[in-house]
Amino acid sequence: MEIATAAGFMAAVAADADRSYGEMRCSNRMLDAIEVFDSVLHDVGAAEVRHGIPPVEDVNISAAAAAEAWANGRDWDQLVERTGAEEGDLVRLLSRTGEALLQIGKLREANRPAADLANAAAESVLREPVR
Repeated sequence: MEIATAAGFMAAVAADADRSYGEMRCSNRMLDAIEVFDSVLHDVGAAEVRHGIPPVEDVNISAAAAAEAWANGRDWDQLVERTGAEEGDLVRLLSRTGEALLQIGKLREANRPAADLANAAAESVLREPVR
């Protein structure tokens, strides 16, 4: 998985499902990662329903697209313009995404390649003006 895909994937999971970050498009690689996760999420949701647990909300594709673009080096002003989102909402999304990636980055003993990827993705997301 590429750094920008990891960042976008984490944003899709970490973002509020009902918040829109515009109409930017995700890469095919990002969409493939979300599709695999979405099928797992569907299976987990079915198990939750069987056991009387309210299912988790869907992933946020617009958040994935915004974070993927940012992690790929998109300029801040361009990101704000393309998403149409409030700057504060983008900072919150990217901060939340970066912090979640840093948590995964601490799991070096469990899965060093995943931890290294998460740390690199966090670095690409947590840059000015987000950090």
